[in-house]
Amino acid sequence: MVTRPDDVAERTARGLRDRGHQVLLAPVLTIVPTGAPPPAWDDVQAILVTSRQAVLALAGQRLTRPVWSVGQSTADAARAADWPQGGVGAADGTALADLLSSSLDPKAGALVHARGRTAAPGLATRLKRGGFDYRPWIVYAAEPVRRWPPETVAALADGGVDAITFHSPDSARAFLGLIAAAEMGERLERIDAFCLSEKVAQVLGDARFRAIHVAAHPNETAMGTLLEATGH
Repeated sequence: MVTRPDDVAERTARGLRDRGHQVLLAPVLTIVPTGAPPPAWDDVQAILVTSRQAVLALAGQRLTRPVWSVGQSTADAARAADWPQGGVGAADGTALADLLSSSLDPKAGALVHARGRTAAPGLATRLKRGGFDYRPWIVYAAEPVRRWPPETVAALADGGVDAITFHSPDSARAFLGLIAAAEMGERLERIDAFCLSEKVAQVLGDARFRAIHVAAHPNETAMGTLLEATGH
């Protein structure tokens, strides 16, 4: 069961199917572009994107400053949008902040972060501490879905789900809300949770999953390897 939003879920599902898995798409979040106007670019030296959702929310935007990304998947999406490329932070926002700190001069201009309404604080905190002018640009919101379709509820209730993937703390929180509303918390006892990072796993800490696994690296390949290593 893949809980990612529709706009990126199929890519994850395709990779899992290629590994021989049966996949149920059950998004718990809907990505809604905010339509926020772009900032003034005069004193901006680079743009930061930390998710594919941000890239998709900016579809059609013509960006002229170098775009620095978290993860190769996000970088590939930014390249496909024909935006000038900066660098790629391999793991998360903190890794990107370290890369930026070693590559750019705070005096050369501001850094604009195209992001969701909620975001982990690591990137902003580190950049500000390093003397950078950090400016958020809220380009999308991740809204929890109100209810699952009947086929998703039936699959959970009938034991048709053996593993569930979680790619963000927001998706984990939204999932727990849906499970509580459906009064199916006990169904988790026969399901394994697979998390992209420790931060995601922390949100699920009190849930009654059979087991909670964390990928060695925060990417799709590591998630697939983890599923296979645990016999799924």
